[in-house]
Amino acid sequence: EIILEIDFKDQDIKDFTTYYRKHIVGNVAEQALIDKLEREYHRYEPIWWCINEYFLYSMLNRALRTMQIETIIRINFFIRDLHKYIDQVHSGEIHNSSLLTVYHGQGILQKDFDQLKKMQDGLLSFHNFLFTSKNPDSPLNFARQTIINSDLIGILFVMTIDRSLTSTPFVNVRDDLTKGDVLLSIHSIFHIGQIQQIGTKNNRLWQVELTLANKNDLKLDVLNKRILDETISSRKGWCRLSELLIKQNQLTKAQQVCDIAMTRTDDENEKAFFYYQLDLIKFH
Repeated sequence: EIILEIDFKDQDIKDFTTYYRKHIVGNVAEQALIDKLEREYHRYEPIWWCINEYFLYSMLNRALRTMQIETIIRINFFIRDLHKYIDQVHSGEIHNSSLLTVYHGQGILQKDFDQLKKMQDGLLSFHNFLFTSKNPDSPLNFARQTIINSDLIGILFVMTIDRSLTSTPFVNVRDDLTKGDVLLSIHSIFHIGQIQQIGTKNNRLWQVELTLANKNDLKLDVLNKRILDETISSRKGWCRLSELLIKQNQLTKAQQVCDIAMTRTDDENEKAFFYYQLDLIKFH
């Protein structure tokens, strides 16, 4: 929510491509992709870049999952555009009360799986955009692949969505009622249901049932209120994010936000606030 508040300019696309080129020196193929992005970004819908130029979607989700602050700031133009596209398409569709079941495969660390089991009947948030499938075969195969030659736990998430009450917008990537992919926007929140092992031969392959929180969900209201209470409501964007990170004692990430955001604003009040935040971090 905080990230989606932040405005961006066309110059931000140029800044991103300049930043990205520093990380792909000598990679001719990726240089060509980033050149195309700089030239033709506005020519295509954001969903096109997800499907046809996977490097951008992959980089975006990795940054969101691991809170890579500098990358998030640089790529924020795409975060906002993709969310806006999904929200507009979703809002323009007629959604009946039928249920939609989609699947997502993932590999997670043992400690994260142990924490997930403790959270059963609670809420689980995905901070990234989430590609899901209407068919379980491919996500299940992906979950199986993640545990080969690794210590990860393979998870098949079975996600139930009430089309008429969802708290998170989503779009069909392909117009197919039984197959194809569904893309959920950033920060989808689910209720955690049953967790069970898949089969009896491998204790590192599990199925987790999730139900997407709806707009009238009391638990979701409590969570949102708690987040709002941790930040000053009059602050927006990077100011609000740096403030939240300080309160969560993520001081290194908060400093990154302040340092980079100060170079991207001409507002003297915002700059003064970032200097104030940096002082708080220094003496924390």
